[in-house]
Amino acid sequence: MAFARGRVRIVVGVLAVGALLVFLRPSPLPVTVARVERRAMRETVDGVGWTRVRDRYTVSAPAAGRLGRTPLREGDSVARGQVIAHLDPAPLDARTRAAAIAAVGRAEDAERVARATMVGARNAAEQAHRARARAQELDRSGMIAKEERERLELAAATADRGLEAADFAAQAATH
Repeated sequence: MAFARGRVRIVVGVLAVGALLVFLRPSPLPVTVARVERRAMRETVDGVGWTRVRDRYTVSAPAAGRLGRTPLREGDSVARGQVIAHLDPAPLDARTRAAAIAAVGRAEDAERVARATMVGARNAAEQAHRARARAQELDRSGMIAKEERERLELAAATADRGLEAADFAAQAATH
């Protein structure tokens, strides 16, 4: 009797393990069966995707606006000076437009002032050069004090530097 019970336990254990294996085995995958042929393979996947940028580059613009799509693709070569994007400026409200017009007017006025200052500095430099030339003539004949000749030479050199500074200011105002 004990022998029969042992056999029953073994049979029940084997059946339990077998049932467990049947229930836990992976389900079969559906497959498509086709005849193998040699042809070009064309498979497309359509969908929306997201990209992650690893190397970030800052591209800045001097004004606000809407950036259009770039015609370039990943891996395309870019030459120096090549346009990579087009920025459509944002429409200006009345206040911003008035401020921009006023800023342009101030810049134009600053340029005119710088040009006028340059003309004045040029005239002063020419006069200082003429006075220095007269002083050198008088110095040869001994008719001018050495101190006066040195003062006129210093005035000519100073006028040259003033003309140079006025020219730089005019260039800066033009920019």
